[in-house]
Amino acid sequence: MEIVKDMVGLVNQSPRIVGKIFLDWQFMLNLIHELEQSLPADYIDAQNIKTDAEAYAEGERRRADQERESARVEAASILERARQHAQALSADTEVARLAQERAAEMVHNADDYAAQVRTDAEAHAAEVRRQAAEYEETTRRSSEEYAYSILNHLRSVMVRASGSVDDGLQQLQQIMNRRA
Repeated sequence: MEIVKDMVGLVNQSPRIVGKIFLDWQFMLNLIHELEQSLPADYIDAQNIKTDAEAYAEGERRRADQERESARVEAASILERARQHAQALSADTEVARLAQERAAEMVHNADDYAAQVRTDAEAHAAEVRRQAAEYEETTRRSSEEYAYSILNHLRSVMVRASGSVDDGLQQLQQIMNRRA
């Protein structure tokens, strides 16, 4: 936006002859070059956001895998304790059966929980990727529209400047013709 303000300032400060202006073409070309260089940064920013979202999604998947593994280890430990306890109470088969059922239930619950965490992490990662792609597309579109607007404005300024030069040449030619 600063570049556009500089262009408008240049037009406002340029000398005028019969409603037309003379521009510092080198300065105007430098401003156009700055505008060209500023556009790709938006694309790089959008790409970085997308990469960050993918890295975040991968981290969430790893975390879900770790939680699942931790739940499995804990369930195995509980199952082993239940087995040991059942052996200690081998005379009482009902206690052993209940402990095995409880251990199996806990393993099942741990597997369900791990699957839910994984599903939630993948859904969140998919949403983050979708939002990053949407931001990338919006940024690209905005950058293109901005560049188009600036270049269109520049074209209009240049057409006016060219008209001013033509008018100035005609006036100068008339003055020269009168003196001749």
